[in-house]
Amino acid sequence: MREKLRTEGQMRFPGAALIAFFIAGTTCLTLSMVGIYPLEVLATWLSPDHQISPAFREILSRQQRHLGWAFAAGCAAIFFWNRQARSSLTSPGPKRPGRAAPLILAVISGLLCLWAQSSLFQNVPHVTDATCHVFQAKIFSEGRLSAEAPACPAAFYQHNMVMTQDGRWFARYPPGTAGMIALGMTIGAEKLVLPALHAISVIALFYGSLFFFSRKTAMITAGLYAVSPLTLLLGASFMSHTPFMAAALSGLALFFHSAKGTAKQALRRQPFLAGLIFGSTILFRPQDTAIVLVMCGIGMLLTPFPAWRPIGRRLPFAFLGAIIPLSVFLLYNHQAYGTMLSTGYGFDDQDALQEGISVSFGLSKDYGLADATRNTLNILYKYNAALLGWPISLLFVPITLLPAIMTRKHLACWLSAGFVGAFFFLYSYPAYEFEARFWILLTPPVLILTAEGIRWMVENPSWRGAVIGCLVTCFTYAAIDYWPHTIVPHYGNDYEQTSPELDAQA
Repeated sequence: MREKLRTEGQMRFPGAALIAFFIAGTTCLTLSMVGIYPLEVLATWLSPDHQISPAFREILSRQQRHLGWAFAAGCAAIFFWNRQARSSLTSPGPKRPGRAAPLILAVISGLLCLWAQSSLFQNVPHVTDATCHVFQAKIFSEGRLSAEAPACPAAFYQHNMVMTQDGRWFARYPPGTAGMIALGMTIGAEKLVLPALHAISVIALFYGSLFFFSRKTAMITAGLYAVSPLTLLLGASFMSHTPFMAAALSGLALFFHSAKGTAKQALRRQPFLAGLIFGSTILFRPQDTAIVLVMCGIGMLLTPFPAWRPIGRRLPFAFLGAIIPLSVFLLYNHQAYGTMLSTGYGFDDQDALQEGISVSFGLSKDYGLADATRNTLNILYKYNAALLGWPISLLFVPITLLPAIMTRKHLACWLSAGFVGAFFFLYSYPAYEFEARFWILLTPPVLILTAEGIRWMVENPSWRGAVIGCLVTCFTYAAIDYWPHTIVPHYGNDYEQTSPELDAQA
């Protein structure tokens, strides 16, 4: 009874959250109307020459206006939620999402990917990496490993393509992404491959999260992943990141699921299939495979010892499954580069007509601590925006540091995300294509922490209204500012100087 009266009191008086959002929204809009922009003053002060460009000034003023309207939407959401909450005191509560909810979410995310691919990228690759994957896919679809090199190689120069003295022409990248696209080409559906893999990633992330966290957390995590600008851009781009994430998340989810079972199928077949699927990540991005294995190792170290037994009994079968894609990887390397341990990364054999990819890892005279710090902060800035399109996409992550919520599982997410950030801190290439594509590996643990922060606050009646207001504010801002004013103009206007006309000529 006391809890009911307390909840009724909170519903009758919207409280501090409604007042705070109202003040924030009216302040932003009022300051915009009178031409006062605090961020403009701050940016001018931080600038070395105490000046900012007119274009940047316009961006800051636009963001302040849109943030004001987003706060207004959040304020309205809190108000209507309180009214709805009062009426629901005497009515049944909302039903839990059904079993089909993850599948529906995945279909929606796949359709969003198709929209981005067709409307922003015009169904053609725009970045060098993606162009190489599609080129190699056309070669694979003809049943060959390489094409015949042109008589005048200089006229057909393309970054990250290999032309050899013996007349071969192929992409430097591992064959997995091109192989997947080639399968789509055989049935005329190459444009559906990566959006479908993005949808698979959403389902796999849901079931993988469900093994460790509640269904509510798993649904929130999968939902955020489904609408993330970063994951949607990569899923629409013919890049290797989406196939890698689909294989990694699916393999891990299936392996975790097998750890719950006791039948022979769960003990042998499912781990074998999980190893086969996860092992295929080496065919997409072998360097990322190593990173994810370290992330898994961090999770294992934080797992109580009794839980190791079912995992340990299944690992040998998973290793057996992984041998198959590993063998394909080694055989392809031998065929393409002459030895099994050679890859396109750094390949610069005398037989090649162009220099290989130059990879710089670690601090050096040319890439010092200050450069690494500046590079990482720039990527963090772009990742914070691209993750969800919110003003602060990492808003709910710090909540999981509270003693009331922190567990070993949360610590594993923090440490694994920190490891990825530390790894790329030492990598000189920022990969600004598609905002912060290398940091896609952080996305599952970061979104799990975000979902856990949201869940904990929603389950606390004192914070529920504020969370609803924050979510509506953030998603409104993404809809009226980040997508139409950052993503669409940047990627929908012949990104990287590529257009369907140029693609047709090629």
